[in-house]
Amino acid sequence: MQKSTPTRQQLEDAIALIYHEMGCLYAYWVWWTQARPILLANEQFRENSMQYALMQNSAIVITLLAVRKMNEFFKARPEKNDERDDDLRAYDFPGFDNMGVVINPKDFSEIHKRIAHMTYRQVDFGKVTYELYDAVGLVLPKCIKFLDYVRNTFYAGSENKKKDIEIVQKGLIAMRWHWDSERQKVIDGKTT
Repeated sequence: MQKSTPTRQQLEDAIALIYHEMGCLYAYWVWWTQARPILLANEQFRENSMQYALMQNSAIVITLLAVRKMNEFFKARPEKNDERDDDLRAYDFPGFDNMGVVINPKDFSEIHKRIAHMTYRQVDFGKVTYELYDAVGLVLPKCIKFLDYVRNTFYAGSENKKKDIEIVQKGLIAMRWHWDSERQKVIDGKTT
């Protein structure tokens, strides 16, 4: 069964979902640089508390799920139909051709199995760490190219929508720049 072609209205409505996932790429960065310092200033909130662990882990999971979703969004159209009719993909947008996964398939499988499903992986192989900064850095260029496409091609005739996309794009780039800066401070030993 062939995946049906979405309507223009479906694609327009889906753009908000895509923006949301792009923003979720920064959940961990927002937690670490903005929410965490405020909460740690409160005497009742400590780094070794269950509340701290829950909030930090939630931010990690949200970021990893966004990386996973964006990786799937950008995957190339399969030669053989192996997708569900309601799967939202970048190739659904006419004229967008910057497809291809960005996460190593082995890493993607680990995220898929450890984050999106309950499995015995941690029991059998132990915990793993994720380099969120690098993962977001792999996905972000495709996100920016997609936003360029939406602004310059999909919404070519709508100045208001083009401006909205420019705001989203600048926001994603600014958050990455701030993450770069904060990360460099940690590397330089200027903050913890």
